[in-house]
Amino acid sequence: MKNILIIGKNSYLAKCFARRLTQCGSYHFDMISARDEGWQKTDYSVYDSVVIFSGIVHRKEKKADSELYYSVNSELASAICEKAKIGGAKQLVFMSTMSVYGTSSGIITSDTPENPDSLYGKSKLSGEKRVSAQGCDGFSVAIVRPPMVYGNGCSGNYARLSALVKKLPFFPQIENKRSMIYEENLSEFLRLLCESQKGGTYFPQNAEFVCTSKMAQRICLESDKKFRDTKIFNPLICLLAKYAATFEKLFGTLCYEKSMSQTDFGDYNIVGFEESIRICERG
Repeated sequence: MKNILIIGKNSYLAKCFARRLTQCGSYHFDMISARDEGWQKTDYSVYDSVVIFSGIVHRKEKKADSELYYSVNSELASAICEKAKIGGAKQLVFMSTMSVYGTSSGIITSDTPENPDSLYGKSKLSGEKRVSAQGCDGFSVAIVRPPMVYGNGCSGNYARLSALVKKLPFFPQIENKRSMIYEENLSEFLRLLCESQKGGTYFPQNAEFVCTSKMAQRICLESDKKFRDTKIFNPLICLLAKYAATFEKLFGTLCYEKSMSQTDFGDYNIVGFEESIRICERG
């Protein structure tokens, strides 16, 4: 039985991971917050893996918040990692982000350099470097860079897209490719990663890329709303995508090359795309 410490107990993804561990039934796990001194008083020697979910995310960024981003996403993560290492834990998993690449469109490959352009991406990359430097024999450090995560009750881009689709009389018919990962698939990936006790950098994603228009169609189907699409607005949307980040996020292509997401510790895509949308929309 693996013993796992989840740090960031109020995080949506932390709760999803805890639910997955409970479903599997062969794990002991504890959940603590990083907002108080509990992580400093914890006995890390009893844990095989420590998974850090705590972080500043989904905020409207302001330059004045720079210190806060780095304090939580980098300095705190490094301090927890050091505590876990000295305390005798065997593995640390740091939840990072695709945003470390800073790109808003294109296909990310193993040769794509990190070049974050947001406080979130910059602070997470700083955190990656600080925790990775502490890895050694007997203490592995794993970095996880998921793309957009979605799930029932998850805030962020999926929730906004779902709300938009239900309001619009027509939806643009545009072919694009997005890397995304359903929360249960990410939780299963993390479970397998903890089982493996490996370090390194990982890029989990759904088995198939997602087309925004096809996702909108599926959302309508599961919401009992008639779906109508059109190409009439495509020229305008393509123009807006060049200047407005929101349109580029919705209709541009941004994905990991599929080979980057292959692992040697098992298939983590346990829920297919259509089923994942059904769960998101119907609960």
